[in-house]
Amino acid sequence: MIKEEIIIRKAEFSDISKLEIIFLQTRRDTFYWENPDKFNLGDLKKHSEGETIFLAENKDKKILGFISVWEHDTPAFIHHFFVMPEYQRKGVGSMLMESLFHWLNLPYRLKCLTKNEKAIAYYLKNEWYALEEGQSEEGDYLLLELAKK
Repeated sequence: MIKEEIIIRKAEFSDISKLEIIFLQTRRDTFYWENPDKFNLGDLKKHSEGETIFLAENKDKKILGFISVWEHDTPAFIHHFFVMPEYQRKGVGSMLMESLFHWLNLPYRLKCLTKNEKAIAYYLKNEWYALEEGQSEEGDYLLLELAKK
């Protein structure tokens, strides 16, 4: 677990450039099977339009990760959930996920590519369950749901 103070807050317009860098870096690291040139710096703005973004930052205002949610559907859909590699497995992801409980009713859903084995293991360990399998342009995925805290 992280020993430093972490703040979870709603992202502001001034955070977007830092979030774009995190989105680019973590996708290039996470999706190792993809050509890294597929991912571009401006992707987050395109891929999160209309979504609510919360971020985790330390006392020095360094952004450690973020979660992006499309809350206009029932259940709400978590579209992006990324934590910087050096802060993974230290509780930052759990803090971001738990922050949703304060403003967004369960259940939540998300799609996770089956090749992203670390993420699937995280979700299953944290009481998410698979609803169905599917295919997209990015590859095979699991549709997962969190129905209770």
